[in-house]
Amino acid sequence: MSQPISFLTEEKPEALRGVKFYLETFGCQMNDYDSDGLSELLKRELLVQVDAPELAQVILVNSCSVREAVEEKILGRLSDLGRHKLNGTAALLGVVGCMGQRLGEEIQRRVPMVDLVMGTEAYPRMPDYLRRGLEGGIRKVDRERSDSAVHPVPPAFKESFRAFVTIMRGCDNHCTFCIVPNTRGAEVSRPAGSILREVELLAAGGTFDITLLGQNVNSYRWGSMNFAGLMRAVGDLPGVKRVRFTTSNPQDMTDDVLLAVSEHPNIVEHIHLPVQAGNNRVLEAMHRFYTREKYFALVDRARDLIPHLALTTDLIVGFPGETDEEFEETLDLVRRVQYDTAFAFKFSPRSGTPAAMMPGQVPEAVKTERLKRLLEIQKQMTDRRSLAMVGRRVELAVEKLHPKLPGQALTRTRTNRTVTVPATEGELGSMVWGVITEARGQALYGERASS
Repeated sequence: MSQPISFLTEEKPEALRGVKFYLETFGCQMNDYDSDGLSELLKRELLVQVDAPELAQVILVNSCSVREAVEEKILGRLSDLGRHKLNGTAALLGVVGCMGQRLGEEIQRRVPMVDLVMGTEAYPRMPDYLRRGLEGGIRKVDRERSDSAVHPVPPAFKESFRAFVTIMRGCDNHCTFCIVPNTRGAEVSRPAGSILREVELLAAGGTFDITLLGQNVNSYRWGSMNFAGLMRAVGDLPGVKRVRFTTSNPQDMTDDVLLAVSEHPNIVEHIHLPVQAGNNRVLEAMHRFYTREKYFALVDRARDLIPHLALTTDLIVGFPGETDEEFEETLDLVRRVQYDTAFAFKFSPRSGTPAAMMPGQVPEAVKTERLKRLLEIQKQMTDRRSLAMVGRRVELAVEKLHPKLPGQALTRTRTNRTVTVPATEGELGSMVWGVITEARGQALYGERASS
């Protein structure tokens, strides 16, 4: 059984009172969630968060390692932020998160002004390092993992109608292209009671749209509670009107999860189902334990059970050894499935992953051309799915006023599409009904409808 994720709640005020910190975040929603927790942890120590690095004594970057280009961008940003140490406004520059876990001392070698490098499970030790660093200087790398996976969880929440809640960390699948097992470690589920308490706090503060986060949420297990049961329990909480989840590995998607989406009124009709490639040999080389045929069957089953289902996916082009003919099978899969949207990337070798050492690395120019073709076809599919929504009556959550169109608001459908409709400031946070009247690619426009 997975070890539990526990949560740091002890407060140690006074020692860092009034110290100003700035936190910049790169990467996925889980990094955003971690940054919220880290910010709250530091505020408990009576530090003050500021919104500009030039105002801070402590500058922190929560980093991402998903692709080499992202890491290079972060290293450049660290060099830029280092000037605040050189001019004396900042005393300490630190890196936390996936890049810290993966590169460790290499970050300080590349950017000598970085004082502190911390991995994905070192957050609870941050206050102690800051005290030491501000008192007498520090040069520390901490990539130590914890069996209990202690993480701070934020008890004070942003004013938002939508929120992400991490239910598990790490991954046991070890896809050959993926760095996550190296940076986030083995799969760890969080106690169901802790998740439900956090969602209750969010709902009490006005949040009604909850996204459950994990590297592979379908693998969630806490005692007798599986992922489908957790979704139903979250959806039953007072004030929760919409439950979403990301991300799912197709090999672990079960009928139980599909039935939960189909049957529970608060679980939305949107599934992010990363396929990565459309050719069976490439899928096997990626260490994805399904075939294109099984994927098609899963998509058919999901659409049979869930009317108006929105499907999104992730795709990688130019995986080592991928031939033109194998790439054509990916294009064929995209045409057949007709995703609402897709996130597509060129294969990026990550040191420490098996795919980085595989023969047959595809030239950059070929990857670029394949990505262009894939995005062109996916745009056609997105346009088609958007046009199919015209005339449909939909439930809309009013999230914010449109920044450029007076009298209009940006609203969100259950299937995670944004629709511009007439609304007032007094309707923010409410549910209204609308009819889609126009589609321009991903942009949807509508009129109000009676409930």
